[in-house]
Amino acid sequence: MFEIIDQPSPKTILFEIPSIAVDEIHHNYTAGGRKPKNFYALVKAFLGVSYMGLKNTADVVHSQLINNPSFARKCGFNYIIDVERKLSQHNIPSLRKLQQFDQIMNLYGIWDKMKWKIVSQNLTDGTVEIEPDLTFDPSHVEANSSFTVAQTDTDSGKKVKKAVGKLSKRCGCTDKNNCPHDWEVTDHGCGVVVKSSSEKYWAHKASFVGFPKSHVPIDAAALNYAATNDGQTLIPHLQRLQQHVPFVIEKIDRVIADGPFNTAANKNFVKEKIGAILYSPINAKNINVPSAKTIKGIDHFTKNGVPICDAGLPLEMKGRELTKQRYIWCPPLSESKNKTLVACSHCLLKKHCCPNSMGRTLRTNASDFPQIDWDNPQHLPGWKKQYRKRTAIERMIKIIKLDYCVEYFNKRDSLNFQGHLDKAMLALHILLSM
Repeated sequence: MFEIIDQPSPKTILFEIPSIAVDEIHHNYTAGGRKPKNFYALVKAFLGVSYMGLKNTADVVHSQLINNPSFARKCGFNYIIDVERKLSQHNIPSLRKLQQFDQIMNLYGIWDKMKWKIVSQNLTDGTVEIEPDLTFDPSHVEANSSFTVAQTDTDSGKKVKKAVGKLSKRCGCTDKNNCPHDWEVTDHGCGVVVKSSSEKYWAHKASFVGFPKSHVPIDAAALNYAATNDGQTLIPHLQRLQQHVPFVIEKIDRVIADGPFNTAANKNFVKEKIGAILYSPINAKNINVPSAKTIKGIDHFTKNGVPICDAGLPLEMKGRELTKQRYIWCPPLSESKNKTLVACSHCLLKKHCCPNSMGRTLRTNASDFPQIDWDNPQHLPGWKKQYRKRTAIERMIKIIKLDYCVEYFNKRDSLNFQGHLDKAMLALHILLSM
């Protein structure tokens, strides 16, 4: 357990389906048993339950095939009348066969290949419009496993507690405590996902990306470790899109994401490798702001760099002074008797703050507020207009997680979780193509 705790984080952020050579696949068919089932009929069965608003898992598929003859016939499994003139389910695959089929599709990445084929087709033929904006956001799915809390030492000598998945051995030895085989984590990819101080989940995590205007997600990628910081998922996911749909990346002008994505590495990658601009709000953690005691009429600055006047109102950024590298701030507007007025015009502190002007204005040095992006300031109205598109990704996540029942994941391991996501994406894009 302690060896697993001390292991460094995975080198890759997003999960990658391991490639298996064809000559490594051994087909040992033996006589007897049920005949093989039609591949396309099995695929239709898994997609069909998604369109019915049900979980795309083997147990649900089996239940529908057994109890819904119309669904079975539509998928390609025909009920027959036996010699006793009774309805026979001999052609319906067993639960074990469906579980085996789903596992093979996950293991060899066939769900993933089918998903990228239909996604590329929809983007190429115009079924899904390629927009100049891409929105990103991760989301979690609670895991169907348990964990244990162990205590480990950091480099500074401080003892910390860390949650790790429970261990097991895949061998068939009766005495597992003394057998030579290694202990393994039962649910790879799981981690503690912290949403707030009171919300913590033992879960898998995935990164989602899509177009904000059409609200169509184009990819969902599982993470190798769910406790990975959200901001570290952007570059790997953009590289993933460059590999599978490079013609989309070529047309992107803006990448829109939440505050944790606002890092120098992400900005540089989006600018240099994608040729776009990253729209991400200021991450106000661990930021020191200058004092406003010597500035007349200004009470303080927020961690985002916004000046707050003595009346408690935030000033609004109106532009930049390029020659002196300064930001220009003006008083906010207010509604009074159905008229839009400068807030300073009816402020009781005006005679002490700005008696000889229409309202309080201020210029601040850009060097004093490095958290503000000089090339694309986060406080300008144009920036805010573009960033409002970010909420579209939350609705896309809702479509995948709720409408296609991805939030119900009853298997383990990142491999199966990626297949779980791929089935939902595949069903969605096939529906769009029809």
